[in-house]
Amino acid sequence: MKPESHRDHDYCSLLRRLGVILYDSLIAAALLFLVTVSWLPFTGGEAITAADPRHFFYQLSLLMTIWLYLTLSWRFGGQTLGAKAWRVRLVSENSTAVGWWQGTVRVIVALAGLAALGVGFLWSVFHPHRATWHDLASQTRLLRQAAS
Repeated sequence: MKPESHRDHDYCSLLRRLGVILYDSLIAAALLFLVTVSWLPFTGGEAITAADPRHFFYQLSLLMTIWLYLTLSWRFGGQTLGAKAWRVRLVSENSTAVGWWQGTVRVIVALAGLAALGVGFLWSVFHPHRATWHDLASQTRLLRQAAS
């Protein structure tokens, strides 16, 4: 259901979403670099290969880093750094703070929408409120903020 306070032009466009993703990708790359560096003392400075028993935990630590960055940003303020730069805010459909479960669903479904050749994101071009699969699944909306 569409909240009364949201006008059609308040919903974030696909182009703006892609700008947020690009910006946040740079931040995510830096965070993943730091996590990888933190593993070096445990590997003797060697790369962790797929055959290494630590590989699963290394991959899990990378995934958890991205999940934490996104869900903490959404939970406490509704914005990642990329969203702040592009002046958009993630809101829950019921006007409460985005919860941990909503953030988790959003990340998982966004990855699925990306894996489906981006169809989950392209969905916003045809949806009346510019919603993506992960918006719909997590009951959230990405809104443009007015320039201040």
